[in-house]
Amino acid sequence: MFDIKKIVVFLLVGMFCFSLYAEEAEYPEDLAAIVKQFPESTVISSAKTKQDINAILSAEGKQAKEVMDYYKSSLTTAEWEIVTEMDHGNVKALEFKKDDQELIVTFMCMPEGVMITLALTIGTDDDDDDDE
Repeated sequence: MFDIKKIVVFLLVGMFCFSLYAEEAEYPEDLAAIVKQFPESTVISSAKTKQDINAILSAEGKQAKEVMDYYKSSLTTAEWEIVTEMDHGNVKALEFKKDDQELIVTFMCMPEGVMITLALTIGTDDDDDDDE
């Protein structure tokens, strides 16, 4: 299990940095296959590596509860298990797991709406090589 507080801080710092300089980006296809982009949200940034897929979205005029409920419903319907749920006032997070994948969705309440960060980590078999 991840230390959710450290992850949230890391994601929020990244979200802030990307939001300063990024232009509108595309919602990653790999994430779209798991959960559709929150309706009426704008993709601020996205990135993909071998094991990680990340996206930062802005949902102007929306409330965190509405956005969290969307992700909870969509992902649990797709048989993702909620591992951790965190609520620290203006910062909220959900951690999901399915097979060898983990998805952390954070929500930062802002005066103009909600900033959403999705961080998908896909496990690999590389770690199992040491066991043989």
